[in-house]
Amino acid sequence: MIIKIIPNLMHYSRYQDILQDEFQKLVAINPSYSMRAFANKLEIAPSRLSEILREKQGLSLKSAQKITEILKLDPHRRKYFELLVQSKHAKSQAQKERAFKDLNEYIDGDLKKVPVDLLDFLSGWYHFGILELIKTQDIVHSTDWISKRLRISQEITDAAIRRLKRLKMLAYKEGKFIALENNPVTTCSEIPNNTIRFYHKQFIEKAQLSVDEQDMAQRSLNTLVIAVNEEDKKEINKKINEFFNQINIEYSKNTENKTAVYALSNQFFELGEKL
Repeated sequence: MIIKIIPNLMHYSRYQDILQDEFQKLVAINPSYSMRAFANKLEIAPSRLSEILREKQGLSLKSAQKITEILKLDPHRRKYFELLVQSKHAKSQAQKERAFKDLNEYIDGDLKKVPVDLLDFLSGWYHFGILELIKTQDIVHSTDWISKRLRISQEITDAAIRRLKRLKMLAYKEGKFIALENNPVTTCSEIPNNTIRFYHKQFIEKAQLSVDEQDMAQRSLNTLVIAVNEEDKKEINKKINEFFNQINIEYSKNTENKTAVYALSNQFFELGEKL
């Protein structure tokens, strides 16, 4: 079932907030990720990025386009970001007014059809972590506890919980967080490929961190290298999907005595390339 989505790009009145959110997504994957690293990624001097975020400096349209390309923003977020920049920093007043008009038309038109909250949901692994964490037996129903347990900032935690509530996947009743199981997410063709790619990349990066941060008793990482033919590939993919479904069904039934949240991922890909 596709859940009803409420777009949230309209909640951004400043392009700086979009940049902050993109930075926080990277911090959520790697808590040691710094603003300096983010500036290097954007190919901007750290001091200039600081000035931009504090509204002491602006961005040209060319710089905005470069940033959205580097961050691989989905087309809707990209257009919205660039219009916000133009409405603030275009060279002439006429250009600013045109960008502002386009911004309002975009909000009233195409943007309302876009499942933006779903894109943000898939772009943050912590949404899944929160939904599962509140099922554990030692849950403390506070955003501060969730933040510390998942090693994400309070800001990310608060934003994620608001988003989950808007998506009707989470409720807060009588002082307790409740996962609403009657609203499963079904991905659809409207979700951009780069969003799906980022969804997978963030779990791969978390798995890489686990190699250094967790002992063998806390994780299980296995790699099998094997030669296959075309029929083998189809059969292996089928068995992998069946295995995931079986794990999900069997262990989702047990709702008692849960103590931790784990991520189960698989990577089945071709090594090297065809010549």
